[in-house]
Amino acid sequence: PVVEGLGVKRTSFIPFIVLPLPLISSKDETLKITVPVTEGKIFRVGELKVEGNSIYSEEQILGAVGLKKGEIADGKRLQDAVYEDLKKVYGDQGFVNYNAEFEPNFRDNPDNPNEGIVDITIVIEEGKQFSLRRLEFTGNTFTRDRVLRREFLLNEGDIYNQRALEISLARINQTQYFDPIDKDQDVETRTDEEQGDVDLVVKVKEKGRQQISFNGGISGIGGSFFGLEYSTNNLAGRGEILSFAFGAGNRQQSFQLSYQEPYFRDRPISVGVSLFASRYKFFGEGTFLTQNANVLEDLFNPFGQVVTDESNLFTQTTIGGTLFATAPLSELFFKKRRFTQFSRVGLSYSLTNTSIADP
Repeated sequence: PVVEGLGVKRTSFIPFIVLPLPLISSKDETLKITVPVTEGKIFRVGELKVEGNSIYSEEQILGAVGLKKGEIADGKRLQDAVYEDLKKVYGDQGFVNYNAEFEPNFRDNPDNPNEGIVDITIVIEEGKQFSLRRLEFTGNTFTRDRVLRREFLLNEGDIYNQRALEISLARINQTQYFDPIDKDQDVETRTDEEQGDVDLVVKVKEKGRQQISFNGGISGIGGSFFGLEYSTNNLAGRGEILSFAFGAGNRQQSFQLSYQEPYFRDRPISVGVSLFASRYKFFGEGTFLTQNANVLEDLFNPFGQVVTDESNLFTQTTIGGTLFATAPLSELFFKKRRFTQFSRVGLSYSLTNTSIADP
């Protein structure tokens, strides 16, 4: 299709006249469509008014809309501001039934016959302010309700806040306890128009919370070894993190245990402890592999023998632990600043003791 006479892009809400009807012609098996377009004038923003507003001033609403008197009218920008941006602004204050329209009034520009002026009136229906009456979770067969509620920024009795709901869902998704929650498919909103209440039902699906792995092998310095690792990020459904690792061999042994409580005393302060111990034997008469050149054959041969010469060795033993804690900056200062809610500060203390023993 060919559009003739389009020229400079105009505002999307300014109607342009299309006369005559589109011309259709054909040659052979092809079809040609020509659409004549009459652009009309460029329109600039004239008077801006707001009606029906009560909780936000006219200056605040026009600031959110972003249009200024004298600039070229941008209909797409106005539509996004009225139908999306302002809806979010009112939704943050519990006005879930917010509705608005804009009424353009086109007139000639007495100072410039090639341009027009459009006066815009934004008519707002704020509706009733809603509060959260009930918050319910379904599908958390293992995870306790309070683990979910502590990630939620809304409590029963609070003014309903759409943005707080979206942030709360993001916080729950970050825990990795559940499959990703979609605010459109997994959140059911029930409103009581008469009482001005909102009930929320959040549907979740538990994810695998435990990991177990085994490892083993043979190395030149470490000899033969076997290891076991276990971790869970949701211990007993309380959201606590526990992990341990154990390794044993003819020349090395190691153990590590770590525990973390992400909400100490029901506050977003994470505290934890990590303990570790290891023992390594160092040989002076070559490595394990040099002493056992045919180790694979000897391991599977009932008459084979694995050499573990411990002459001229020393043993290194290490024992230690770490205490650590982190907290969002909002727990310390600037509680109402948004950046402090998503920034954390931490402190840790480690103690290690290493000893070496001769044979």
